Amino acid sequence: MVTYVTDKFGVTTTAVVTRAGGFYDFRYRMIWDRYYWKQTKVSESSTVSASTQDVTLTSAIDRVVAVRWNNRRILPVNQEQVFQIDPEAFDSAGEVVAFSELPKDSSGLAVIRLYEIPQDSKELMVLGKAPPETLTDSGTPRLSGIDQCLHAYVLGDLWQSIRQFSKADVLYTEAESFLQQMIKLEEEQTAYDKRIIPSDDEQYDRDDLFYE
Repeated sequence: MVTYVTDKFGVTTTAVVTRAGGFYDFRYRMIWDRYYWKQTKVSESSTVSASTQDVTLTSAIDRVVAVRWNNRRILPVNQEQVFQIDPEAFDSAGEVVAFSELPKDSSGLAVIRLYEIPQDSKELMVLGKAPPETLTDSGTPRLSGIDQCLHAYVLGDLWQSIRQFSKADVLYTEAESFLQQMIKLEEEQTAYDKRIIPSDDEQYDRDDLFYE
């Protein structure tokens, strides 16, 4: 992949190849994060012991999308909402009905906090987004139909790196068009894509967060 773009760029020195490789990694991650692609969807299940409030996930999940506790969906909330509505939920044991995603741990693993603290051992299922793979020059990206989009972004980055901004802008426009086509195709092929998007501006009370 890098060879293709550096050939198009017309400079194949070691420095340019290295620079292009860095651009590929950055742009691939950007595209990966831009949408919840079907190739990025993963899930994992585990049994969480009683009194375990913070659960560290495996490296298979980079970002959390939805969580199920004991075959029942639980809602995402942020810690500020929990503290404002019911500070005791941070250290009270009871029925698990919500979760928040914490900062990753020192090993880069995703961590979620359950509200309230589980009283019993139950099954936890997490639907998430996988981390992107490391690209190689001869490898095939996991995302389908990404080549044209990725090439255009990286070639634009190379031109921008030598201050050829007009050429870079043309390629960025082309790359964004390819990306929108990818998203449109993904949406057309997906029966539905249900998202839970909590609003920080909305007013909640304890009943909204912890009871049905």
